[in-house]
Amino acid sequence: EIITQYGGGGTQTNSLRLMVSSDLTALSNQAILDANWTDITSRATIAPNATITPSGTIDISDLTVPGKPLYFAFKFVGETVPAAAGNWIIRD
Repeated sequence: EIITQYGGGGTQTNSLRLMVSSDLTALSNQAILDANWTDITSRATIAPNATITPSGTIDISDLTVPGKPLYFAFKFVGETVPAAAGNWIIRD
């Protein structure tokens, strides 16, 4: 479970994505870009506003690969027009 909170500063909604990958080869910018990421945002509850919001239990059993670790990432998808994206706080 993760706990998110919209930190404000903008009006764009749905700018935070929760991603998972099992083929990340290193912790470098290029390796992160080269990895295949699956967007699992729809499996979690993400804060719709400044309220601290638990995600609930996230089932990822269909994404596990035997013998491989699973990596998680938060992806910020911001737009500048017509609404500012604001910022996010990952509480836990």
